[in-house]
Amino acid sequence: IPRPKNSFIIFRTEFARLHRNPRGSRSKTDVKVLGRTVSGKAADAWRELPPEQKQRYQRLAELEKEQHAREHPDYQYRPRRR
Repeated sequence: IPRPKNSFIIFRTEFARLHRNPRGSRSKTDVKVLGRTVSGKAADAWRELPPEQKQRYQRLAELEKEQHAREHPDYQYRPRRR
C-alpha cells in the first residue's frame, strides 16, 4: 500500500504536469534528465511559494491523508530493509 502524498509531492506532480517537455521525450535518458530538471525547478518554485499558496497543497495533503486512513484503517508505515 503506497503512502499518502505529502504537500510537496502534490505540488511537484502538478508542477511537472504544467512543465512537461512539449516534444514529448521518449528515451530513458531524456526522461531522467527531464525528471531531474523538473524536480529541481519544482523544489526552487516550492521554496519561493508564499505560505498562503502552500496552504492549498497542505490542505490537499491532509485530505489525501484522511482518505487514505479511511480506505486503509489498519495501515502502518513499515519501511523495508535493503
